[in-house]
Amino acid sequence: MTLFSIIEKLLALSNEDRPCHESEINKKLPWDAWIDLLEKFKIENGHLCVPQRYVSGGAKLGIWVSQQRSKKQAGKLSEQEIARLEAFPGWKRKVLKSQSSRNK
Repeated sequence: MTLFSIIEKLLALSNEDRPCHESEINKKLPWDAWIDLLEKFKIENGHLCVPQRYVSGGAKLGIWVSQQRSKKQAGKLSEQEIARLEAFPGWKRKVLKSQSSRNK
């Protein structure tokens, strides 16, 4: 069982079975799990311009991507995290408003 399949099962739980509120799930997902969700978004959409309001199975991927861009700009990401993000073809630190509004 892969990390991604475990995450999908956790996010697919019904509201009654969920161990915590969705916002708590966002806080508890490991960084590598977010990378897996970003990779899935890239495969499904062909780009990494994740709209800020984009949610995948309860995980607020759009907000997470925005936070990573802000953290990078503020120097708060590790070298390893920066390398993982920049390994994605098409990773951009900033997205033009016209691109982000087109993807909403």
